[in-house]
Amino acid sequence: MAQGKKIDENKQYTREELEEILSEKQKNWAKFYVVNWNQSDAARKAGYSLKTAQAIGAENLKKPLIKQYVNYMRDNIEELAGVSKLKLIQELQKLAFYDVSNLITVKGNSCLIKVDDLSDLPDDVRAAIKNVKNTTAGYAIELHDKNVAMAQLSKMMGWNEAKKVEHSGGLNIKNVVVSKSEAKNISDALENEV
Repeated sequence: MAQGKKIDENKQYTREELEEILSEKQKNWAKFYVVNWNQSDAARKAGYSLKTAQAIGAENLKKPLIKQYVNYMRDNIEELAGVSKLKLIQELQKLAFYDVSNLITVKGNSCLIKVDDLSDLPDDVRAAIKNVKNTTAGYAIELHDKNVAMAQLSKMMGWNEAKKVEHSGGLNIKNVVVSKSEAKNISDALENEV
């Protein structure tokens, strides 16, 4: 805890203020805790002893300032991790729309890599490379599946969700009593329509 500052445990502090108030171990504990929500594991990873990890984890959850810090991290995880839907969409765009002709040239039955250094490739083509293997016949380059990337993009954009259709008016349903043989005839007729 910060030396010489009066701490009000009921006050809502900013993240910056909490980072000044809390010890490095407490901040590390909170960071590890929001990853897997296991208080003992977080205490061990933050540097607390194995003997005290369980007690420290439970104790940290009771401290208002640590709880504030955990809540801030939980609520702002995208910002803290540097990940957002936009960033994911941009990465998926690279995989879905790369132009393989920036990577290879086809001459007859041969396929030649255009560059000596992968860093010379456009960003989208470098991102599309899944694996490079040195084989006896040369280099084998495996690319990410464009269709998978496009399907993931479609899902993130909500383009493949079922359309919701609303109907106005009502249905007038009456109780109908039929014999077993009539029910069988109706069932057969419905199956034949399909």
